[in-house]
Amino acid sequence: MEILKLIPDIAYETIGIIAGLIGCSVIGIQVITEYKQHHRSSLSYAFLFGWLFIYMFWAVYGIRYEALALFIPNTVASILQIAMIVVILQKNKKYPPQD
Repeated sequence: MEILKLIPDIAYETIGIIAGLIGCSVIGIQVITEYKQHHRSSLSYAFLFGWLFIYMFWAVYGIRYEALALFIPNTVASILQIAMIVVILQKNKKYPPQD
């Protein structure tokens, strides 16, 4: 694995940020999908808030260790996850459960 040490740190940071932001696009797609659907979401609150906690933890970890590749994508992911939570809370209020 000595070859990996030849790659400069800035390259890892840049690739990490890009890869993380590509991952964020998946969350963005889900936010749009949830917004467009006119029925209750099937996503549980444990899932939604669990992922929010995870994204926020890694964003703080990125701050602590000065790792932009962790901080930037996880901050964006946290914002998108909050948006998804808001959309789903509004949807679930508008479309009560069918018994």
